[in-house]
This record gives sequence, structure tokens and C-alpha cells, in this order.
Amino acid sequence: MVASPKVAGSWSSSSEGLSRVVLFLCAFLLQSDQSLLAPHLSAVAAEVGVSDRKRDKKLGGELALGLYLVGAPAAIGIGALGDVVKRRWLLVGILWVGAIASTGTGLARSFAALFWWRALSGVALGGSLPLTFSLLGDFYPPERRTVASGRIGLAMAAGQGLGTVFSGLFREWRVPFLVVGLGSAVLGVLACAAFDEPPRGRYDAKKGSAALACDQNAIVAVRALAKTPTVRLVFFQGIPGCVPWGVVSRFLVDYLHVDLGIPMRPAALVMFAFTTGVFVGMIVASEVGQRLYNWRRWAAAVYMGLAEVASAVPLAVLVLATRAPLALRVALAAAGGVCASQTGVLVRACLQNVVQPTHRSFAFAIFALFDDLGKASPILVAILVDFLGRRRAFALAIVACWTFGGAINALVALTLEKDERQLALTSFYSSCGEDGGGREEEEEVEEEGGPKPVPSSSYAPPSTSLRGGEVELAPRAVTTTSTNPLLADLSGHDGGEEADLRP
Repeated sequence: MVASPKVAGSWSSSSEGLSRVVLFLCAFLLQSDQSLLAPHLSAVAAEVGVSDRKRDKKLGGELALGLYLVGAPAAIGIGALGDVVKRRWLLVGILWVGAIASTGTGLARSFAALFWWRALSGVALGGSLPLTFSLLGDFYPPERRTVASGRIGLAMAAGQGLGTVFSGLFREWRVPFLVVGLGSAVLGVLACAAFDEPPRGRYDAKKGSAALACDQNAIVAVRALAKTPTVRLVFFQGIPGCVPWGVVSRFLVDYLHVDLGIPMRPAALVMFAFTTGVFVGMIVASEVGQRLYNWRRWAAAVYMGLAEVASAVPLAVLVLATRAPLALRVALAAAGGVCASQTGVLVRACLQNVVQPTHRSFAFAIFALFDDLGKASPILVAILVDFLGRRRAFALAIVACWTFGGAINALVALTLEKDERQLALTSFYSSCGEDGGGREEEEEVEEEGGPKPVPSSSYAPPSTSLRGGEVELAPRAVTTTSTNPLLADLSGHDGGEEADLRP
């Protein structure tokens, strides 16, 4: 009797729900750490001996630069490891590194100590993104990944926004870091005990485990990513697209409080409105974006580009308006948050759907690297402040970068559908053993006494179509009496009798 092969999509776990919760909490806590310092820049500067004139450059710029200079290589290293080793233990390690970095920041007594503890937090932040989206691609099928990307984006945005609000509730800036550090340590223990990693390529290898039999070498991964147009566009849009996020998260509250004379709590309320808008925007992007994506790929790409360009308007007005009622500032911040958050949800889903499962973690590591280049921009913005002043420098960074980034995102409309089809064809031929990937599985079936498999030359090239938001492969008419598990899986037939593989 021939043993039934284990199909990647059949995995289920009683602890899958808990594992997803742990992944979302990880995204929340690691992102919250990055915004705890923002409400207290002036107070921290006074305590660690930084003058007001150098405050933006050192606390807003140099700390960010150190964090991302360490975070970028960490993202590449962890991303490469995430494609070949158990991701569960990488997740636990990231959480504990984050816990140590947050606690160390809360105990820092000098700028040098503060700099290195924030740089260490870059390891956790940089490594978390590729690992999170690699796991997310195996927790959710392609037709739900935009929604899943929106949900994980909500967790990340909640961490950033609520981290700022949470920190603003304390007069002592050290307390929030100690609380977040403790939370990350506890979550690391929970992940160690309860996180259950899904099989790699769970939803992408529907034609059998052989579809994952591709080279995991980093050089091969880089070549595969570099020749995919959608991947190149998604990577490059991150540099300009993340600059305004760095301005808002690191400078906005302090700018409103110090430069415009708004009390701390109303200034924090404006930031809370922006965060609330981000939440609403991600929910909208998850639903509307998924529907557009399933209807026409190009429509989703154009949508995310237009949303990014539109987000620059209300936030630029918020920065430039020196005299405006608080209600108007809150409304502008909320509108900016709704528009700005649309892109991230869709762009990550696009990247997931055009990359091989065995390259996905590495792909998101490079994605994080390009994002980090944009997020490290506060050092450049701080230099720009010296020439233009805070008001004009912040407004220019927001308008110029989101306009340019939105234009790049709109270009994804020209490449997305073609790249998804190409990925589907690559997986099909890999599963059919034409590159040697499925040969071992066929030989095992033959050795166990089953009928000889149909040679790979019996496959006719498939036609592709987009239906219901998925790329469907429709092999041309092939008739066989084989019990080959790959053929049975392609046809939905259990083998043993004549099966007609028609579209």
C-alpha cells in the first residue's frame, strides 16, 4: 500500500490561534519600544547633557542612525537564517534581545550608554520584520494575506502610537522602557513554551512538498529577487516612503509642544488622533485593498500609490499651521493617519505573493533594509533643520518623500500580475520535477510498490488565469492511470483510476 504524502496545506495545530496571538504581540511590543522616547526628547536631552541646539541631531538623528545601522545587518542575517532554520527560536531570541535593550535604555545614565542600548534594540526591530512576514505567509493563504498584513500592521501601528501615548503619561521617561522590557521578557517565555511554527510554504506548495525543493542559498535568493520587477519597486519605495514616518514618530509631539507652545497632553492627543487614523486606515486597506486585489491587481497598486500621495496634504498643513484650533489639528492628524497607513498593508501583501516561500524571510530582510534607510533619515532631516528650521524642514520631507514614494508604488500596477503568474509557473514546474525537485518523491512511491509515475515529459505547459484573487494553474489535457501523489493533488483525484486533467 502506498503511503499518502503529506501535503503542505494540510497542517493544523490546536495551538495555532495562540501562536498567531504571540506573533501579533511580538510585533506590538517591539514597535512600541521605538516610540517611547519621543514625548521626552527635551527632558532626556537635559538629563544626559545634550544642549537644546543639538537635541534634534543627537536624540532624533544619531540615535536613529545607530539603531538602523545595527538593525540593517541584523535584518539581513536573521532574514537569511529564517529561510533555513526553525523560526520559533529566532522569534524567542528577538524578544529577549528586545527585553534587554529596553531595560538597558531605562537604566542609561549618559548619552553614550543611551546610544548603544538603542542600537541593540535595532537587532530586535530589524530581525522582527522578515521573521514576522515569513511566518505570516505560512499562517494565511494568498487570498487572505492582505487582510493578515493589515492586522499585523495594526499591531505594529498600535505599538508605535500607543507607545508614544503610554510614555507621555509618565513624567519619568525611564519607567515606560522598564515596563516594555519586562513585557518582552514574559512574551519570550510564552513563545518558548507555546509558539507552534507552521510548515514552510504551507499554502504555496499546493502541488506537493517538492514545490519547496529549491535552492536556499542566499546568492540564489538575491538573484531571484533582483530579476522580479515588483520586488525591485517594493524595495525602492521604502526609502522615500519611510522618511515622513520618521518625522512624525520622532519629532511631531516635541515640535508641537516646544515650537508651537501646545501643552504636552494636547500634543499627545494629536499624536493619538494620528494613531487612531492609522488604525482606521489599516482596517480600510485590509478590506478595500483585498477586494481590489482580488478583482484587479493593478487597481490595488494604483490605490496604494494614490493613498500615499494624499497623506502628505493634511500632515503638511498640520506642521505649517502655526495658529490653528486643537480640533482642526486633531482632524488633520487623523486624516493623515488614515491615508498614510494604506500603503504598508498592501505593499507587504504584494511582496509576499511574488516571492518563493523559501526566499520570503530573506526578501523581507532586504525590504526592512530599504525601510531602515528611510527611517534613519532623521539624521538628514536634522541637518535640514539647521538650514530651513523645523517647520519648513518637516513639511518638505513629508510632501516630497510621500509624493515620490506614491509614484513608485503606482508603478507596481504594471508588474504585479505578471510576476505572480511567473511565480505560479515556477512552482508548477518545480512540483512536476522538471528541475529535479520532485524526483525523490516519485522514486519513493515507486520503491514502495506503487505503479510507476508518469514521466515529467507527460506534462503539457499549463495555462494560467486569475480567478477569485488567486493564480490558478490549468494543466492541459493529460490522461493517466498513475497513483502519483503529485498528479492526484493537481487533479483533486485520489488516483487508482483513470483521471482526466482538464481545465
